Formats: sequence, C-alpha cells, structure tokens
Amino acid sequence: MEEALQEAALSLPGDVPVGAVVVRDGRIIARAHNVREAEHSPTGHAEMRALEAAAQAIGDWRLNECDVYVTLEPCPMCAGAISSARCRRLYFGAYDPEAGAAGSRFNLFDRGTELYPLICEAEASALLSRFFGDLRQKTDTGTDPCSKKYIEENDGAEMENTEKIEKIASFTVDHRYIVPGMYISRIDGDVTTFDLRTRRPNTGDLMSNAAMHSVEHMFATYIRNSAIGPRVIYFGPMGCQTGFYLLVRGIGGEPPEPEEVLTATKDTLRKIIEHRGDVFGKSEIECGNYRNLDIDPAKAEAARFLGVLESAEVTFRYGTGPDADKNK
Repeated sequence: MEEALQEAALSLPGDVPVGAVVVRDGRIIARAHNVREAEHSPTGHAEMRALEAAAQAIGDWRLNECDVYVTLEPCPMCAGAISSARCRRLYFGAYDPEAGAAGSRFNLFDRGTELYPLICEAEASALLSRFFGDLRQKTDTGTDPCSKKYIEENDGAEMENTEKIEKIASFTVDHRYIVPGMYISRIDGDVTTFDLRTRRPNTGDLMSNAAMHSVEHMFATYIRNSAIGPRVIYFGPMGCQTGFYLLVRGIGGEPPEPEEVLTATKDTLRKIIEHRGDVFGKSEIECGNYRNLDIDPAKAEAARFLGVLESAEVTFRYGTGPDADKNK
C-alpha cells in the first residue's frame, strides 16, 4: 500500500490523489495514478490504468493470480473491471461514501475477489484532505473559479466530515498498544460493549474475510443459545479485521458482570472448536454471501483466540503504553 500511496501523490495537484498497484507472486507488475483531469479521460482512474498495464505485462486479461492495492475504495467502473479481471484480492485505504462500490454505497464484489478495507486509511485520507483543502483555499482566494463546482461534485462527504464532531469510543484508544485479548470498549447504561480483539492492530496480521465471516455465523449462533443469550444485543466483526464487538445487556438496570461474559465467550469458542458439521446459515436463503463460509477457518480462529484468553489474566482494560504486552 505504501507504493500505491506514492502513486497517489503523483496525481497532485490537478487530480484527486488515488494510486493503485497490482501485485503477482509478491512482486509489483503494474502501477498507476489517477489522470482523469490531466488527460481528460473518463476512464483515467488509477485502477483502470493499473489493470491494463498488468494485463499487458503478463499477456492475459485474466488477473486471477493478482492482488490489487488502491488508496481509495473503487467506484463502480473500477470495481467492475477488478471483478471482471478476476483479481484474487483487493486491498484499499479509505472508504468512498459517495461512489464506493466495495461496501460503502454499492457492493459489486459478491463473490470471487476477497476484500481487505482500511489499509493505511489515515495516510490515504490525509492525501485526500490535502487535495480538497487546497481546492477550498483556491476557491476562497478566487484563484480558481472552477474549484467550487469541482468540490461540490467530488467532495460532498469529505466536506461534511470537516465539521467538529465527538470521537467515538474506539477512536480514543491508542491502537499501538492493543494486543489480543478481551476488553471493555464502553458502557452505556446497562449495556456493555466488549472488544474481542483477536489480532494485534496495524501489523498486517488480519483475519481473512472467510474466517471473519464464518466466526460471525458460528459465534453469534452459539452465544445466543448460551446462558446469557437473551441479553446478547449484537455480535459482529470490526472493519479493520482484527476482532469483533459483543454487546451484552445486564440485569436489573446494571451492566453485565464481565467475568460472566468472559465465561460465556470461552464456552462459545469451545463449542465452535468442537462443532461437527458445516457453518450455521450456509445457504443462499440464510446468508447474503454463503459461498464465503468455511468451518475450518472458524475453528482455527476460535482455537487461536481461546488460547489467548486462557493464557493470561483478563482484566478487560486496554494497555496505555509500550509495556502493555499482556492483557492485564
């Protein structure tokens, strides 16, 4: 993704900074940046140019052994091209709520290509903010009469995000010092949000889509059939692919006892490990992406996380410094 970010910077100052690289067998075979404005090209997006270069490099339009890294969530045109080229994986930086086609506004990747969002999101977002900030300055000073119209057409969501808003709880935690474990993320009245962190953030150690999806099905089913089942409000994966959130209601207006939820969590993980048969809900009727379910990755993830919870004292508190190498 660092190479894609370098490509994105080449789009400045005239084009929205988006960069893309195509990787095969661990080697970059193509790279490109957005030139839509510079070349007056409606298909001059980074992804389109990188895919074309990759196809020429290997002499085949089929890129099924290739991975695409792009700094911004692809638009429908680029998503269609990536899917049509049968690319193996797509890694992208920032979401594009206005035109993104990998889950934010549209989803054109219902099968085939694995998705890995929010890779180097901060760096990708910083480039975009720099570009639109420069455009606003030109508009304010009157040096670029076209800037206002360009911003309105391309940056509605980014402009809204400049308003001062309160950070959500998870953004106030220093992710440099989070290690695998179980934490209390927030308490709202009698509801506690638990952070079930299976991987260390920002290390590249991510759950695959299939593993994350399969654990979601299995854990949600078993935890809702446990002793605390009637009080489980939600269980689902984090977009960063490093863990899950579990929301549980307490009794009598009080938050749930953390140890009670920890016990239920361990029991649920054991049930997944011991499960006989396929993933719950693996059918076209029950799931929107049932082909992406596999019981083996679910069992492996459950065993890995159970080992974490049983190997250290769980105090439910996040670490606050570089010495926070244990969940205690």
